[in-house]
Amino acid sequence: MEPDEIYDVLMEQLLKAAHKYDPHYSDKMGRLIELLSKPKTLKTTFTLNDINHHLDFDCTRFVRVLCRHGFLESLPEDGDLRRYRRKAGAWPPSAEYLHAGPIGFTYYLQTWFRYYLQGHIEHARAELEAHEGVYSLDYTEDEGGSKDSGNTPVDRDGAWWKRRVGHEKSDLDLSNMDLDWVAHTEDPLFSGLSRTERLVLYLVFVREFSWEKLGDALQGISKRTRTGQFMPAARSQL
Repeated sequence: MEPDEIYDVLMEQLLKAAHKYDPHYSDKMGRLIELLSKPKTLKTTFTLNDINHHLDFDCTRFVRVLCRHGFLESLPEDGDLRRYRRKAGAWPPSAEYLHAGPIGFTYYLQTWFRYYLQGHIEHARAELEAHEGVYSLDYTEDEGGSKDSGNTPVDRDGAWWKRRVGHEKSDLDLSNMDLDWVAHTEDPLFSGLSRTERLVLYLVFVREFSWEKLGDALQGISKRTRTGQFMPAARSQL
């Protein structure tokens, strides 16, 4: 990604986190707990619509928080709207929980910014892996069914990358590229390329040829290697 694209992504996630912040969160949570503490107002089991009927804000996120903290529990769906009930032995929440004070904007922003950014990265990675021929960026199962924790890439056919290049992934050091490497490398990552293709890698990444200079070099080498003298021609051109 270009720097401008990265900036746009970061700002988008930051603004999403800031938009989610509610300065009246603690007050709304208190009003919800007060309502749920009145058994005459709500039955033993209730839906989100039942609660919202008595409040002037959507209680969905607050109910989920109370469920996550163990004060409420969700009942199995029976074809109707999901129902909740107060969890026996845990309701009502303690006074310390109810009067914890407002959530700081800075703390909230940092927490949710990380969450949204991680979600964006995972979504982008999933889109990338969906393209044919792109190697998986996550781990999968080996032949024995066990998980590999090394994030070993697999190709679109499901074959392990490490099966093709050996169990240990070779360290790539482009500084070791020279004309002998072009002619005789046994590196499993590059041995399947032709010498001309490896020469292009050498000229671009080691010699830092411009495209114009690269074209002139390859044209001169092509004329002199029709007799099979590839390396002498390459050395003479370089």
